[in-house]
Amino acid sequence: MEYRDYYATLGVDKGASQADIKKAFRRLARENHPDVNKGNDAAEKRFKEISEANEVLSDAEKRKAYDQLGANWKAYQQAGADLLFVEAPRSEADMARVPGLLNRPCLANMVEGGKTPFKTVSELKDMGYAIALFPISTLLASAMAVRKVVETILRDGSTQSLSGEIMTFGQFNELIGLEAFFQLMDGAPMPNQGGKR
Repeated sequence: MEYRDYYATLGVDKGASQADIKKAFRRLARENHPDVNKGNDAAEKRFKEISEANEVLSDAEKRKAYDQLGANWKAYQQAGADLLFVEAPRSEADMARVPGLLNRPCLANMVEGGKTPFKTVSELKDMGYAIALFPISTLLASAMAVRKVVETILRDGSTQSLSGEIMTFGQFNELIGLEAFFQLMDGAPMPNQGGKR
């Protein structure tokens, strides 16, 4: 779907006041209303475009989101962008509004404790997001685990109390596939050597 300039649709400047927008909408709506233009498909289409533009520009929050995001879509579209990274929407309302304004697949960036409300994959899908990214979740979890281990060692002098919470050396090797790696390397020459490992 192509970018629509709602200001041009209503024939007002980007800095138009709410009163100017209301006045322009009422004038154009009267001129293109289906009841006045029965059987006129062009007028009906124009009326829908005018109503869509007014719905966004007459609402302060929707207009703000459109100005910040929607107005930039023309450049994204011309550049051939097929996925948009939405940077830090601050409210659930803004999050839900963005995909509809941009009319392109959007990516939601979920950071624990970040500025954007934290949502599940299912909730983001319902909002219209195509991709949900959790970029540092494993890093944050790892950092907490490392802190717990260090604190335990400093307090107890060992990690025995964490038995069951920490992988054994064997479990770790299995996780990373160390044995499979050794089997692979048994038949491969080492760098700068002609022989085996």
